[in-house]
Amino acid sequence: MADPARSVVLVDTTFTNRTSSPLHLYADYQPYLANQGDGNTGGTDTGSGDLVAENGSVASAMSASTGFSATSTGYVGTSTSGATQLTSGHDLATQYSGVASSGHIDQTAEIPVNASGSTTFTLALAFDSTEAAAVTDAASSLSTGFAAAESSYEAGWHSWTGGLNAPPASVASSPSLLQQYDISLMEVKADEDRTYTGAFVAAPSVPWGGSVSAASAGAHGYHLVWTRDEYEMATSLMSAGDTADARDALAYLLKYEVTSSGYVKQNSWLNGTEEWGGQQLDEVADPIILAYQLGVTDPTTWATLKEEAGYLVSNGPVTGEERWEEIGGYSPSTIAAEIAGLVCASVIATDNGDTTDAATYLSTAKTWAADVDGWTYTTTGSYGNGDYFLRITQDGNPNSGASISLANGGGTYDDRDVTDAGFLELVRLGIKSASATDITNSLAAVDDTIKVNTPEGPVWHRYNHDGYGETSTGADYTGSGVGNPWPVLTGERGEYDVALGDTADAQSMLATMQGAADPGGQITEQVWGSSTPAADGGWTLGQGDNSSTPLMWAMGQYVRLANDISNGSDGDTPSVVCQTFGTCPVSKPSAPPR
Repeated sequence: MADPARSVVLVDTTFTNRTSSPLHLYADYQPYLANQGDGNTGGTDTGSGDLVAENGSVASAMSASTGFSATSTGYVGTSTSGATQLTSGHDLATQYSGVASSGHIDQTAEIPVNASGSTTFTLALAFDSTEAAAVTDAASSLSTGFAAAESSYEAGWHSWTGGLNAPPASVASSPSLLQQYDISLMEVKADEDRTYTGAFVAAPSVPWGGSVSAASAGAHGYHLVWTRDEYEMATSLMSAGDTADARDALAYLLKYEVTSSGYVKQNSWLNGTEEWGGQQLDEVADPIILAYQLGVTDPTTWATLKEEAGYLVSNGPVTGEERWEEIGGYSPSTIAAEIAGLVCASVIATDNGDTTDAATYLSTAKTWAADVDGWTYTTTGSYGNGDYFLRITQDGNPNSGASISLANGGGTYDDRDVTDAGFLELVRLGIKSASATDITNSLAAVDDTIKVNTPEGPVWHRYNHDGYGETSTGADYTGSGVGNPWPVLTGERGEYDVALGDTADAQSMLATMQGAADPGGQITEQVWGSSTPAADGGWTLGQGDNSSTPLMWAMGQYVRLANDISNGSDGDTPSVVCQTFGTCPVSKPSAPPR
């Protein structure tokens, strides 16, 4: 449990010896401070007896309410490692007070337990800017006591959930669906950073992290802010009635992710330091759409949004990278976000008296909406009836048969041979009707190519020939592999079903997402997509693999779909967009909250 008052994780344990002989109990901790396994120093603090570690401005301390009867710090994989000693000799025979230089360290402590019967203790793992501060934090948490910290922790969650909408009808009558809803919603909220209010990272995990070398400095995995993922989480919170956190997310994006030119960073650390430098125009559009949905249209906010809208007009519709971050060109999913962003921008501009730019935004959006099929919809394909949206075209001619190269060892193909379901964003964002012929034709094509029927229900690949996933035997991805199906795409199909008016099918998609979660309710980035169990890892069809667990986009998608089903419409479809293109359901409100 996390101590609400400080950066300390508390573990309360009762250890019972049911044998006739004394037993020894150990805690083992390998610090990965500052997102780096290699580069840590540490040892036993002489004053407190805690195990402390440090890497630059990040430090940790491990302590116990019972104190430790033995401690040791060594290097992983060597004879100095406590874990190595325990594995080979079942004893911490040699205790090392610390390490001489930085590296991948292993810290081991013996917790004193009774020779027979039970011992109850609390273990504390504290984090701060210095070792001394971390020791103080651990001591303070242990002094407060687990019960008091737990009571405060629970009270905080009850206070937050008490301000939300009641669970939607789509999950209320099913214990398993309701439990998944609660877990997903709380995890999205828990993903928010304490220091940078409104910052949500893509996942609290590293996909295939066991294969990431500890020597890889800054091996962040998904511990970064992606504006697209943050938008998905913010809209899920909105759907549950939490507009306050959604507003915080928008404020964070405008402060830390949007640059003065209107360019939005592909991803960044929590403090806004950019990590990768790709241009993804859906991420430029997302804050504009979110601001419109929240009714945040004040002049100060508009000054920033205007830069984004101008950037879209000047640089779109061609994006440097589409939402899978691997290739640039004319992408249906990206163009959908651009169109929706510009339509929303036209309203916000008008609200701020900027009528000239408003007209430019709206006319550009309408032009791109009219042209998106010409750029990305082939009539000479080989799937379905031959007419469908492509994943992407780089030449804007979906019938040319131009070659595109796929990332992660995927290979080179005729662009007509690569499909994905990103065109559904054209429906979700209100640009096309769910029953439009180009949409239904494209559904047939993607179901021919990337749909996988699992025991839980249908799950879709990102696109065919995807190489981002485990190897064919289930071994960790290390640069190339075989892409597996993504449960979040089942949620996107469910939102399409809602737009179509087929809530029964949408409900089955919700159940599929829940069935794909692991026993702890974690919806993974990918599930194993083969009917043959993985030789490495033992993954089975439709169940989570070793990709990011959880993926916060998937957790948020579950929450949003559950609410959309109960509301009978997609709550994240901007009213002004569906009005502009004549796709609104009858029940859609005419304006966002102001």
